[in-house]
Amino acid sequence: IAQCAQFSPFVDELTDYTTKSILATPILNGKDLVAVILAVNKQNGPYFTSSDETLFLKYLNFASLNLKIYHLSYLHNCETRRGQVLLWSANKVFEELTDIERQFHKAFYTVRAYLNCDRYSVGLLDMTKQKEFFDLWPVLLGEVPPYSGPRTPDGREIVFYKVIDYILHGKEDIKVIPNPTPDHWALVTGLPAYVAESGFICNIMNAAADEMFNFQEGPLDESGWTIKNVLSMPIVNKKEEIVGVVTFYNRKDGKPFDEQDETLMESLTQFLGWSVLNTDTYDKMNKLENRKDIAQDMVLYHVKCDNDEIQQILPTREKLGKEPSECEEEELASILKEELPGPTKFEIYEFRFSDFDCTELELVKCGIQMYYELGVVKKFQIPQEVLVRFVYSVSKGYRKITYHNWRHGFNVAQTMFTLLMTGKLKRYYTDLEALAMVTAALCHDIDHRGTNNLYQMKSQNPLAKLHGSSILERHHLEFGKFLLSEESLNICQNLNRRQHEHMIHLMEIAIIATDLALYFK
Repeated sequence: IAQCAQFSPFVDELTDYTTKSILATPILNGKDLVAVILAVNKQNGPYFTSSDETLFLKYLNFASLNLKIYHLSYLHNCETRRGQVLLWSANKVFEELTDIERQFHKAFYTVRAYLNCDRYSVGLLDMTKQKEFFDLWPVLLGEVPPYSGPRTPDGREIVFYKVIDYILHGKEDIKVIPNPTPDHWALVTGLPAYVAESGFICNIMNAAADEMFNFQEGPLDESGWTIKNVLSMPIVNKKEEIVGVVTFYNRKDGKPFDEQDETLMESLTQFLGWSVLNTDTYDKMNKLENRKDIAQDMVLYHVKCDNDEIQQILPTREKLGKEPSECEEEELASILKEELPGPTKFEIYEFRFSDFDCTELELVKCGIQMYYELGVVKKFQIPQEVLVRFVYSVSKGYRKITYHNWRHGFNVAQTMFTLLMTGKLKRYYTDLEALAMVTAALCHDIDHRGTNNLYQMKSQNPLAKLHGSSILERHHLEFGKFLLSEESLNICQNLNRRQHEHMIHLMEIAIIATDLALYFK
């Protein structure tokens, strides 16, 4: 053996053993090397002969079969663990979409039994790429030195804003450390920062002998637990951004982490990294929803009848010295009886009705009067302040355009009212249906832009992308429903659930029916 250039006396020097001869042969599983069997120092001779090789190979066939079976069983167990890890991770990932921290925590905690290690920690990275001005000023003024530490591949400063430590040896425990200091035991080694900077997977088989990182040699806590071997890898999202680093410590059987462990852990971190896309998408959806709510609140502020405007129709301050909300229904009814024009003054029962002699405010009053004439205010217990605010708000919802304005909306409602009352069609409809049709007529062109559906499609207006057909009609319907969803404008608030659903359904039918394209098909 002394004549073999490949032989290293390292083990002999450590054990005071003298190696004279070696007979070695590999065990292959296909093209993969599974093991190497060594026979050391022939007893009755200076070296192994060809007959020894023949005998060795005969026994080797039997031994290799057992080793292959063991190896296949080990691979099967690894794949089973991997499948279980991914399955449970997927379960927790799709269970928690609102927050990346809780998503990672649930997934890592659920699969802890399959990870085959004493302890693991997850460091979550700050994803901020551009600092706020209040963070930059101290640096620009020289009060704080500029950041000179490592950066991620996409240029972010490596700042771990949270470390979650999972302890599996002894009594299970979880420690969450927000804003950890650089001297935290998991960060002081420099390994998480190196992985975040390079994006490499680091498998350290003997932490005590490692010279690149500063692993603590003694026990980390009162339990006497020490770091023996380490596997650390980045968590990368779909954008190839490193969002965190997970580090596994001490395989349970005492051996170093092997290739199968790397594959298992990498599959888990890769899956969790990609799952960040779900959280990001959910977050974007929430932001869009919040923006929509803000936009609706802004629209409502400008459209809704305010406390000063309602005094033009319901002058409770002048007559009673208080706000409408402080008045009894009988008091409001008495005031409206004085303020609203009678049905004969503007001929709202006549087919020849003309709005030329009416102001827009008088049309609002006529609209309110129609609800009283239909008999629906008392029957469906519509609060009179709510009714006034609703009709006034509908009038404000129409734009100042040439044709599809508030006057047009009122004219259609008056025509519907006249057909029901003067045309005697009301006998064929219930009071609820009459209420729905007149309300739909008032709202049927609200917020019209003065252009048709074809224009919306050709100009790629957002309305065309939102509504596939009957674009403007569906927008008018949604605007009307939006007004009714506001409690102070909801004339349906005292209807039961079935009546409310029926009324909204009738409004949908009536307003969508105003799309003339439906008649030309």
